[in-house]
Amino acid sequence: MTWARLFILGCLILSFTSCTCSKKAKESETGKAAPTTPDPNKAPDYSGITVERVIAKDVSSGKGGEVKAGSKVSGYYSMWVYAPAQLANKGKFISGNAEDRKELFTFEVGKGEVVPGWEQGVMGMRAGGKRSIIVPIALGFGEKGNDTVPPGSILLIEFEAVKVN
Repeated sequence: MTWARLFILGCLILSFTSCTCSKKAKESETGKAAPTTPDPNKAPDYSGITVERVIAKDVSSGKGGEVKAGSKVSGYYSMWVYAPAQLANKGKFISGNAEDRKELFTFEVGKGEVVPGWEQGVMGMRAGGKRSIIVPIALGFGEKGNDTVPPGSILLIEFEAVKVN
């Protein structure tokens, strides 16, 4: 995925939400305290943002096999905490294999090997395709989070399906 496409995708998402980014920028202009650097161990301020379902957007379409329930999917991914005030909506990096592309990540859809929102987000993808997936808190790591994901985080996953069986 090119940076330009990521930027455009981020702008589209922001245009459909009432993000606090513009509020904070206006506060800075009016003399109020400027926003501080976000704490990576705390979810961003999602006030004004409602993500109640998985939002999946194809970056590029594939022509291979289609992902269905029970499919074994292999590919490259990157996962971040969704942060609307950050460049390309990418907050804290959580995990991924897309950077080094050494080894494919494989999971079976419907087996609970990845968060439910990721499973929902890849449904209908085809091998060779790339998709950006926004996962709501309830379909990600929930209100408790885990060792690397802050509690109450919305996730942003970029996934490239290489093989679908």
